[in-house]
Amino acid sequence: MLIAQITDLHLGPPGSENADQAASVADPIANARATLEAVAGLARRPDLVVLTGDLADKGEVDAYIWLDAELARHGIPAYVIPGNHDLRAPMRDVFGRRGYLPADGFMQYVVDAGDTRLIAVDTVIEHETRGLVCVERRAWLAARLEEDRETPTIIMMHHQPFHTGGPFDDIGIEGREDLEAVIGAAPNVIRIICGHMHRDILASWAGTTVSVCPSSAFQFDLNHADPTTFRVRAEPPGYHLHEWTKATGLVTYTGTVGSFTVIKERARP
Repeated sequence: MLIAQITDLHLGPPGSENADQAASVADPIANARATLEAVAGLARRPDLVVLTGDLADKGEVDAYIWLDAELARHGIPAYVIPGNHDLRAPMRDVFGRRGYLPADGFMQYVVDAGDTRLIAVDTVIEHETRGLVCVERRAWLAARLEEDRETPTIIMMHHQPFHTGGPFDDIGIEGREDLEAVIGAAPNVIRIICGHMHRDILASWAGTTVSVCPSSAFQFDLNHADPTTFRVRAEPPGYHLHEWTKATGLVTYTGTVGSFTVIKERARP
């Protein structure tokens, strides 16, 4: 099973300029198109694509329509969850016809993916940057985990649940201790995959590994020297490939989108 993860696209309506800081350093639509083409053009096409939030910059329905059409053009099954920039109603209007999103409420669902299982958790408080996994959402997740304690399970959410030591701690998930207890009780959670931080990051948390995927739009500076400030950098778009096999477990690769010179090539021995 090969799963591609794309996150934090920050799309505006086609033909418009995004109003936030991304517009001055990147073209989110061009970067999203290039990222999708890179993923679809891999020698081994992914079995599915997951998009872990901040699909639109301000929840614009035209941005979701554009993305839905691009995903359909490449023909790879795709699953979406909201981020703090998204709005559930327009997302549901566009992606709801795909059949996996619940008709109302939080955008949480389960996908049987070959020998693995994906559980989507909605961490969004609409119109706020911080996240929350409330009692209702934790209870839903606990019930889904209780249903199957054996199948290797990947949890996908937008906000990172771990302590970062930087400005993202103020806009992470509230109630993370209770969430940690729910996930830590499930021995078959092999990974939590997130977005939100616009960086390639790994952390140990709740008895498993959390991986944060870089953004397709722009990256935040790796600025541990000044953890009080967000700096936007026009670094290349990125994505993750998560490959699951029984022999090796889950292995994650980071892809960088762009044209880079091949400096050496040789046949494998």
